[in-house]
Amino acid sequence: MEQDAEIPGNDAQMQDKDSNQDNISGVTDGATETPEDRYDELNNRFLRLAADFENYRKRTERDMNNRIALANEAFARDMLEVADNFERALKEEKQETREGIEKIKKLFDSILARHGIIAIEALGARFSPQEHDAIACIPADKPEGAVVEEVSKGYCLNGKVIRCAKVVVSKGNEEA
Repeated sequence: MEQDAEIPGNDAQMQDKDSNQDNISGVTDGATETPEDRYDELNNRFLRLAADFENYRKRTERDMNNRIALANEAFARDMLEVADNFERALKEEKQETREGIEKIKKLFDSILARHGIIAIEALGARFSPQEHDAIACIPADKPEGAVVEEVSKGYCLNGKVIRCAKVVVSKGNEEA
């Protein structure tokens, strides 16, 4: 058996394949395309590629910032438990203990504020489901829907509520 035998029609298939590759890559025989046209086409490709890369860079940067924000949010939630314990300790009656804890609490609050964690002022405010979590409604001298007691503080991280304040809301006066 000879291995050098030619397969009929093989040369035509190879030529068709070569011309298809030229058309796919954008290369033509040059008879109809001028060098200026080719330059414009390559320049447009370059500009699109540069824009795509810039969009990719911005998207990855935005994704990275979102991941960092989510990690900070989880940290902040954990630290809020410590803040709650400070609040409870401040209700203690002993004066010496109270003064020390007040100083620690001020330091802790300043650190939270430095990281963008701010307490939500709920007492006396109108109930807002975005910022408050109502745990009870009681008759009170305040108008209906006003927060009359704050059981647990709520907090925002960079303007986003990360924990709602647990509050008691007024039903209004029930003397009617």
